Amino acid sequence: MDKIKLVLDLGHGGNAPGAVNPGFRLKESDVNLNIGLIFKAIFDTHPEYKVWITRTEDVPLSLSQELI
Repeated sequence: MDKIKLVLDLGHGGNAPGAVNPGFRLKESDVNLNIGLIFKAIFDTHPEYKVWITRTEDVPLSLSQELI
């Protein structure tokens, strides 16, 4: 049986932090990254899924870069 394929685009990163809440020192890019890594870890425990994410650290990616 073919695996279910998922791509998680974690958005923003590096010099493009997205929305910023200075009161909490919280950046949208950090929230996206943390939640995305959690989701990937959960899906990786299920062999019926194959999951790719667009980034694993706080760096910007161009549209031409390959998925991880």
